[in-house]
Amino acid sequence: MLIIESILIFLFGLCIGSFLNVVIFRVLSGESLRGRSHCQKCLKTLRWYELFPLASFVWQKGRCRSCQEKISWQYPLVELITAVLFLLIFQHFYGNWAEMILWIVVASAFVVLFFTDLKEYILPDIIVIPLIAVLFLYRTFQSFYLGSFDFFANFVIASFLIALPFFLFYFLSKGKWMGMGDSKLIFLAGLLLGWPKILIAVMFAVFL
Repeated sequence: MLIIESILIFLFGLCIGSFLNVVIFRVLSGESLRGRSHCQKCLKTLRWYELFPLASFVWQKGRCRSCQEKISWQYPLVELITAVLFLLIFQHFYGNWAEMILWIVVASAFVVLFFTDLKEYILPDIIVIPLIAVLFLYRTFQSFYLGSFDFFANFVIASFLIALPFFLFYFLSKGKWMGMGDSKLIFLAGLLLGWPKILIAVMFAVFL
């Protein structure tokens, strides 16, 4: 049964990855998320059989069926990365459905943030701010539910303290040393990972 569920979650990840490609492109281009998918070159609306994750890319040999323009390798890569992340999260949090759903949502957002940062050096507030709000409320609710101030301190207070120096770097340098987006991302990661994992994550991130 676990094998069947793993296959289904992998396929689900491929589908979500296909949607994330649309989000990445339209966030960067300023285009609305509404409307059907289309070729970026000839603007022809894609048919349903051109939208199968991974399969359509292979079948069309990495080109648009209408104009023969090459399709970026970003598309199958995002789909595959998302599917693998979903599978790993599913297997790690199996049985803990609340945490699993949380990590799947955050992983999806992080895929978008990675590629927007890679392509245009931006971390869009339209993704970061709502995610911070959701994680903050979720961790606060967990703290009250567990009746544990230590839990609140490990996630919320620790996140603020870890992110604070980076916010100060931004304000003191007027954005020359570090962007505001990085500071917000560190706060977001802290709400997800908690103490001391966020410290390790920041150390690796700065080193890399």
